[in-house]
Amino acid sequence: MNTTTWSPVKSERKAMAVPAAISYVGVFLVLGGVMLWLLSNGFVSEQILKMWSKVLTVVDAPETRIEHIGLMYPHLPIYLLFLIHAFPGLNAAAAVPLLSVLGGATLLVLWSHHLRIKRWPFRTRTVLMILMLVNPLFLWAVTGAGLGLSLLFFYWLCFSLVRLILLQDARAVFLLSSVLAFYFFADSRVIFITFSILPLIPFVAPRRMLAESPMSVFVVILLPVFFSVITWMYLGWIFQKDPLAFIHDPLSSFLGAFFNQGDSRWLLKFGGTLFIPMVVGSLLTVVMAPVLPYLSLSVRHNRLFRRGLLAVAGIPALALGFGTFFYFPAHPVDFLFLVPAAVMAMLFAIPRHRGVNRTVILLLAVGDIVTGALLYFGQTHDIHAWGEALAGEQTNRYLHEYDQLLGRWLDRHREPTLIDDRVGYAAIVARGDAKGLVVPYMTEYKNALKSRVPGISQVVVSSPVHPYSSVDSVRQRFAHAYKQGFPGYRLAYENPFWRVYRIETTK
Repeated sequence: MNTTTWSPVKSERKAMAVPAAISYVGVFLVLGGVMLWLLSNGFVSEQILKMWSKVLTVVDAPETRIEHIGLMYPHLPIYLLFLIHAFPGLNAAAAVPLLSVLGGATLLVLWSHHLRIKRWPFRTRTVLMILMLVNPLFLWAVTGAGLGLSLLFFYWLCFSLVRLILLQDARAVFLLSSVLAFYFFADSRVIFITFSILPLIPFVAPRRMLAESPMSVFVVILLPVFFSVITWMYLGWIFQKDPLAFIHDPLSSFLGAFFNQGDSRWLLKFGGTLFIPMVVGSLLTVVMAPVLPYLSLSVRHNRLFRRGLLAVAGIPALALGFGTFFYFPAHPVDFLFLVPAAVMAMLFAIPRHRGVNRTVILLLAVGDIVTGALLYFGQTHDIHAWGEALAGEQTNRYLHEYDQLLGRWLDRHREPTLIDDRVGYAAIVARGDAKGLVVPYMTEYKNALKSRVPGISQVVVSSPVHPYSSVDSVRQRFAHAYKQGFPGYRLAYENPFWRVYRIETTK
């Protein structure tokens, strides 16, 4: 394959710049409009609240170090949110979805740019972008789950995989390994995505390199992500005295739904198994994206393209299988939201020949929307609430009622307050900032838990009925505090999920 297909000349790049900027603004406005519509109807996902709570606690900390940011989840979204936080007037309901919308808009415009390089007509590219914008899989990932950045990285991963298959050179191998390494810092799912790529390497790596040294290909591809994991473990050892802290903490994003598997019908049925989830994932992928089988058939006489398309299409299903084996996904949707990015990479990869009927592709893309909606809506609580908000119904998914009440009370009573932010994240978001809060990464917090009495002006303790009460370090350390309080403290606030004790005398 001629490498110019992948890299346009400078004059073409200049000609592409203005239309790309206009497309970006248009796509951003559409996705941003959907985001605002959802917010106006009360929908914000749990993950968005947790992420914004972490941003608030770090931004308002007296000092900031790496352990303040946390080692329980990838850092890249947090770093980018620090930049967004600087814009006035943003809150949890807008900041995190805004980052996802930026990622989704970047993905669509980048994809359109790649299709233009392959000489796809402007009208076809525009229609494809519109169809992808209204695809339930894509729309949920970007505006509902806050996963626009993950979709962007996965597209780059598929792009690099296809490039490796078509160009068969060392640079393509290095590109794939680099994408995997950076992806690790953007989404915890990359661990299972990496597992899914391993069995594909013999089919996609350059034959010459495999013949000379099969292990060298695996080493080159896996070494950067291996160093990413080792770096993470080293930081855990330095700051938390446990190199495996990121898989020991019940609320770590690297564990997914592992500690909440009792709430997942998927894990109760298939958790710990590998083959059946892969088969189910493959069937759902074909049903949700009927354009995939057509694309594979259209290049059946081209061995390289066929191999590449099948590899790209299979990654979400393989990742679902590996993830389910380790009890990660609460529902297949936790991995199958990647299918749209795989479809986009496949549409870019197909060769320019008459065997591919673009009208059929457009019709099948419409079918993707219909089948995606039938299989997708109502499958989880978040998706159901997102669908209701999209239809214009009020969902009240912004904050938990009792967390919101606690947050408002803490906003009115701003004494130094001991609280575990892993449990009280929604209350911190409702409070609006973390100024004066003493949270687990602070030395003051650790000292308070070592003492017989905390010594902080206010102490927040979760109720036994709180969903995350079992990981509340305050409640773990002071087992009887919820009912009995602390010596020298009085009960200052109470609701079914929380109690706040306030010190009576200060020295």
